Amino acid sequence: VIAEHRLWWLRGVADRIVLMRDGAVAAEVTADKFAEMPAEERRRLGLRAWDIEQVEPRARAAAREKLEGRNEGAPALIVRGLTVRYGRSGPFVVNDCDFDAAAGRAVALVGRNGAGKTTFARCLAGLHAEAAGEIRIEGEALGPRKRAGRVFLGMQESGYQLFSDTVEGELHLALDARRAHKAPAAGGEGLDGVKESEAALIKAALANFGLEDLRDRHPLSLSGGQRQRLAIAAGSLQGSRVLVLDEPTSGLDLANMERIAAEIDRLKAAGHCIVIITHDFEFACATCDEIAHFENGRIAERFDLAPSTVPRARALFGFG
Repeated sequence: VIAEHRLWWLRGVADRIVLMRDGAVAAEVTADKFAEMPAEERRRLGLRAWDIEQVEPRARAAAREKLEGRNEGAPALIVRGLTVRYGRSGPFVVNDCDFDAAAGRAVALVGRNGAGKTTFARCLAGLHAEAAGEIRIEGEALGPRKRAGRVFLGMQESGYQLFSDTVEGELHLALDARRAHKAPAAGGEGLDGVKESEAALIKAALANFGLEDLRDRHPLSLSGGQRQRLAIAAGSLQGSRVLVLDEPTSGLDLANMERIAAEIDRLKAAGHCIVIITHDFEFACATCDEIAHFENGRIAERFDLAPSTVPRARALFGFG
């Protein structure tokens, strides 16, 4: 019995599909019958893609239009010669790696398990010190301690970074961190660049990430997908110009995947830079502008995610 939202990997594996709703079985069909279901009907039921061949990159012209005057394409993150190891004599996990990420764009960082993607992410966020190399955030070279707060890392297990006793309290902590790093006089700046009160910022975050009914719940009582949404909401409120999300979709159904994709578009429109470590081709197509293939501790290949590059992207994600 497999409880899962990412259905495409179960094609050819699952024999039956059981749809749960409100604690009860709402439908049950064979895999063959499910494969015959029109894509529109599947989406109406709130289900993600069954056939990966039907997944295409989404157009993002609207998000790009909003970036006029916000330094679209300017490098928010520059990495040069980054080398990372565990211990003084351990092997290099990241090895002389160069990487750029532009404001207003999202990069999917892909590669096999053990390629060094998470170590790379931890180093960007200042959680692991580099052995060599330089990391610049918006033109400023920063050591590990100073990168904390300038780079937000959404961890694979988001429960490790939730500390308050309520969902709303977690968002207040994010605004506290924002003040500590930027020290605004009062309130905060919304994604559209307008000064807003803390209450308005938190209310908007709860609504945008579908957390309104959970505001008084303890974060660790939430489901995996709800914790992921809360961690990303906190990261967006924290004000970090660079957000690195490590496998953010393991617990997300279609509606919440699209909700987070919409928030990523809003962050890009506000000039943030997003790096997403993912094995989820469907999510990458919904959110990312580029693919960067991480192999042997460095970027081996990089290209824009577009209809013409879909075959290569599918191959890197393990489909053909």
